[in-house]
Amino acid sequence: MKMNSKLEFGHQKFVMDCAKANIGAMGSYKMMKTVAGSYSSIGCSHMQVKNFSRDLKAYDFYADAQMVINKLHKKRELCSGFYFEVEVDENDHLKSLFWADPIARRNFCAFGDVVSFDATYSTNKYNMIFAPFTAKDNHGKCITLAAALMTGESIESYAWVFEAFKKCMLHEPDVLITDQDPAIKVAFKRVFQHTRHRLYMWHIMSKITEKVPVILKKDPDFMKQFCSLVWSVNVEPDVFEESWFISMYNIREMWIPAYSRDLKMGGLFRTTSPSESENSFFRMHMSAHSNLLQFFMYFENALDSQRHDQAKLNNQDLSCRPDFKTMLPFEKHATMDCLYEVDDCVNGISTVKYDKVDLKYESIPQRYIVSRWTKQALLSTGQLISDDVLQSCAAIEENRFTLYDIVFEFYSCLSMADGDLDRSSSLLQAIRDVKCSFKSDGDVDNNLNGKKRLFEEYYQSSLPEQVIIKSPEPVKTKGSGSRLKSDREKNVEKMSKPTRKCRSCGEKGHHDSRNCPGKKKI
Repeated sequence: MKMNSKLEFGHQKFVMDCAKANIGAMGSYKMMKTVAGSYSSIGCSHMQVKNFSRDLKAYDFYADAQMVINKLHKKRELCSGFYFEVEVDENDHLKSLFWADPIARRNFCAFGDVVSFDATYSTNKYNMIFAPFTAKDNHGKCITLAAALMTGESIESYAWVFEAFKKCMLHEPDVLITDQDPAIKVAFKRVFQHTRHRLYMWHIMSKITEKVPVILKKDPDFMKQFCSLVWSVNVEPDVFEESWFISMYNIREMWIPAYSRDLKMGGLFRTTSPSESENSFFRMHMSAHSNLLQFFMYFENALDSQRHDQAKLNNQDLSCRPDFKTMLPFEKHATMDCLYEVDDCVNGISTVKYDKVDLKYESIPQRYIVSRWTKQALLSTGQLISDDVLQSCAAIEENRFTLYDIVFEFYSCLSMADGDLDRSSSLLQAIRDVKCSFKSDGDVDNNLNGKKRLFEEYYQSSLPEQVIIKSPEPVKTKGSGSRLKSDREKNVEKMSKPTRKCRSCGEKGHHDSRNCPGKKKI
């Protein structure tokens, strides 16, 4: 059986489609078994699938950076609204890369008042730091405004990214929220003149239990009282200053809500870090072993998923009629034109003396409406994509939808033929007839047997004749390497391990007879 096995074009295409969804070689092989019904019916071995997957990753091992830059140049030629900048080191290795497509730039025009920025790791085989810019749309969902790849976390690296972001978006955001990285703080002051810098409370509050004395850790009321003090926007700054740690006193205005009453934070400041959520979202779509071309493929897939959810919510707002609580014109205007939901509330008024005034309000006054939270938030931002580009994209989408229809119709016929030998034989013969007609049209066999054409189709890019920008050297990041773990991290890791029975004391726990706490020390 192994001697007759061969990795046919259908197998190769299946493995490449699985790779686009970040499914590895063994996952692809198991899916083949599910489709074929048994391992003996697949027609190839798992080692052949692994070898093909290896060749797919190694196809551009020396030129993936140049191929990515060529791909970005083609995007900008197709659409002038696509923006990117690249930086190389003295040896022509890729150092930093920043990019944003027209849809992301349009989203910044509508929702870029408060922007979140954070770096994440393990997204590519070079360990380049991936740093997306995140905001919240009018649904309160995270959206990606731009992204960058860096080979370092120095002040110069962050300053370069911030400069590229400012050039791309043409103006600065009102607020930029980051973590407590000292390099980011210095780079921010160097680049932004009109933006307010704020820190995530989630990052700071998660470290409270590590910083306080042991006696406070054991106090059950401490965290409750501390959180009520920190999260209160009504407390005066001078009152809070009496209860804070000395080490955080000098940057209190950067993370305490009491100091940011004048800022419209859009929910980014008070909630769990949106960048943590965004980084987790991207890591689900990416792999630490991918080259740069695969990284961009996974990034675009993740972006498509994010924008599909956004389009689905926009469609619901336009097509669904809200459930009105009253018949007041005021509520109809609030739900149909401005907002998405009108919360249940209890209105009351307490007066000593009043005059009756008939105001007859039927809509919310325009001065009280913040356009970035309305249903028409994107309409006022203009169009960064020309009609010619939209038509060319529509032609590409039409061809893609045709392929999807073919797959759908095939599986529909397959399900109708399941269990019926005559139907199955007829379907198989029809497919073979179509295959023979395709072969008779030209040198299809030669193309199918060439891995080069398959790989170029997978990466949507061909090998460059000249490599100007070399692939980056492996990066040593701040978050890698060994470090001293806190007591909290040690306890969390310890509690996550399964318990076992100690032969000395007979109790279950995270110890054995060698380090039993009940064992007498000599």
